Amino acid sequence: ASFIVLLCVYFLLKKSFDPLFAVLAMAATASNKQFFLSGYYVGTDMAFFSVVCLALLALFARCPNLYRVALAGFFTGIAYWTRYNAVFLIPTGLCYLYFKTPLGNTHKRLTLCGIYLAAFISTIFPWHMFLFARKGKFFYNKNHLNMAFDLLHENEKKDYFSHFLSQKYQYAADVIAANPSAFVWNILVNVANHLIDAFQFLVPDYMGPFFVAGII
Repeated sequence: ASFIVLLCVYFLLKKSFDPLFAVLAMAATASNKQFFLSGYYVGTDMAFFSVVCLALLALFARCPNLYRVALAGFFTGIAYWTRYNAVFLIPTGLCYLYFKTPLGNTHKRLTLCGIYLAAFISTIFPWHMFLFARKGKFFYNKNHLNMAFDLLHENEKKDYFSHFLSQKYQYAADVIAANPSAFVWNILVNVANHLIDAFQFLVPDYMGPFFVAGII
């Protein structure tokens, strides 16, 4: 999975810049501590990242055609299987396909967007049918309980929350309605904290000058 990510980084940057820059970016990615640890530990982080990169590569590497768009939709569906937050690829892909296609060719724009969505839906459909058969809900998941614990009950013990408090949260709307102000505030705090942590992990001290130079 790590090797796939590095290859995708190379080919994506090679298109926009040049081979030397792509090689340097690939080397910087491979030498990053967090990248190494995510590939070393047993988990879904790197597998998810690799499928996301494959979806982006299928979309961005060349001018979109029917085959590459369908392939991008398929990889988007596989990424969604791995983690539901892969849904961010859907608006990204649709916007890219719509605005990348030349102006005046509305039919082609809509066709490419439709193929992308059809490939994605076809890929995830068996999983949601399985959920419907087993749980009675087509979009069954318990992510809202993670939201409730992390945003509203972080000071409680996990077992206590699971056995006594989680029952009152049946949907994400219940989490928001329970304490809207705390919900919004804790999201903002989490975003700020994770953003700082992400920069510390992804941009170590020795990469700082290169990072600033790249922005300039």
